[in-house]
Amino acid sequence: MNHVGWVATAALLVFTSLAHGAGDPDRNATTSTATYLLRSSLQVYPDGRQIRLLRALRQLHDPDLTPLFSELVQSRHPAMKIHGMLGLAEIDPSNRLDLVRVAAINEPAIQAQILSTALEYKLFDKKQAAEVVDWPGVEGSVKLMACGPLVEDGSLKRTDFLEEAIKSDNLARKSLAQVYMVQLGHEQVLKDLETLSQSTDSHRDDIQEILLLTVVRYNLKKLSGWAQQVAESPDVSMRLRLLAVKVGLRFGNPKAMAMWQKMYAASTDLAAKTRLALLALREARFAGPGLAEPLMKEEVPLLHRIGVACQALTTQQNIAESVVALVDLNPPHAVVNSWVLHYAEDEATDDDARAILLALVLAYKDERRENPAQLLDDATSAVQILSDRFPDDARKLLQPILSDDAASDNLVTGILLGLIRSTSAKAHDVILGLKPPEQNTARQLALLLKAKHNHPLTRNELDDLALLVRGGGVQDDSIRIQAAWTYLKLTHQTDTALAQALAQ
Repeated sequence: MNHVGWVATAALLVFTSLAHGAGDPDRNATTSTATYLLRSSLQVYPDGRQIRLLRALRQLHDPDLTPLFSELVQSRHPAMKIHGMLGLAEIDPSNRLDLVRVAAINEPAIQAQILSTALEYKLFDKKQAAEVVDWPGVEGSVKLMACGPLVEDGSLKRTDFLEEAIKSDNLARKSLAQVYMVQLGHEQVLKDLETLSQSTDSHRDDIQEILLLTVVRYNLKKLSGWAQQVAESPDVSMRLRLLAVKVGLRFGNPKAMAMWQKMYAASTDLAAKTRLALLALREARFAGPGLAEPLMKEEVPLLHRIGVACQALTTQQNIAESVVALVDLNPPHAVVNSWVLHYAEDEATDDDARAILLALVLAYKDERRENPAQLLDDATSAVQILSDRFPDDARKLLQPILSDDAASDNLVTGILLGLIRSTSAKAHDVILGLKPPEQNTARQLALLLKAKHNHPLTRNELDDLALLVRGGGVQDDSIRIQAAWTYLKLTHQTDTALAQALAQ
């Protein structure tokens, strides 16, 4: 055999070994581990680990996972069935729930749970809600759960199932139907709803909480007066009272504003003032002036800065500056930062959101800050939102941090984890052109990010990915199962592994 022929033959043998792994014990062990992780996502564990695994698989949005999610839909465990339905919706080109599958489920309670969760994840729209309301043979409780978006925009064309629900002995179902009927203009129903606060039912407060959350969720403004009645009830819990005041502030009820001001003035301890301040922060952009002034007079930095932020939200001026000041609180406040993340994701203008999210990432760099674990979690969440909302800007905002030799290993790891959790097709672009991290965990995360976004791996990189699957490095099962699925795809073993996982 001449030299050229020998090289060609050797290359063929190497390629065949890489593609098929003949006799490779490490590869066999990796495949077995990957299959085990897939199988684990289909089982119910007391500690709920399967939920973390399923969320990680759903985040991949990979149509090749259809058999696994279809199997989950057949599960007798409600939570597993819901994850199956959501997984199928998220990989569907329409990004919508499959109503045919929902209709095939025989348990109305599970149907209602699926619809409610799909609404939360924005996988169920008003057109589908109208279809469910018109479904023949579907229980009224399911229609009741689906009709919220139609009540919100006034497009619900039939109320027979609401009228039937009002006659129900089920207090929760009856009360929810009454709320919807009031919003639709049937004011005579309001008197019956108002008797709920006098009920001796042990679940009364739980039901009122659900109703108030529904009022906020679907902007049911005509229920503002009822919410105020709940807030003024003498035997209501503080939790429920604050939620009822929230509804009034959301819809500009002057009585709710006066009540918040009275409650704040009467508060003597920091915990009570903080609860009211957080409520003000959430509702300032809806409630108008009146919340900021007493807070801005406070000397406690947390309360004062919340007051400044409320003023900015009310006037729509200097919002980014005031919200970043909240991020800079030391120690950081977990609930405040949770609101900041939500505001940046859903409410802030583009310019403000970019500034706020970058501030959350950079907050971890200040070594003087307390509670670094929380700061790192917030930075990771901020990176995910930044990548999802501004995929074209994420690279220029995050690369300087990743390429900074002074950046801590933990911050680099947190940024990479946020990029892995991102649904953006451009998430990997952030690390293009950067040298691989030296720290082992960060290097493995960067490798997974590369593999997830279909960038070719060298043989050594494939071996490193296999090591991650087998538990050599990052111990987070949600990361390992994504690495497992990616490895199976790269080695063309997904069909075989899924068949084995589903068979047991």
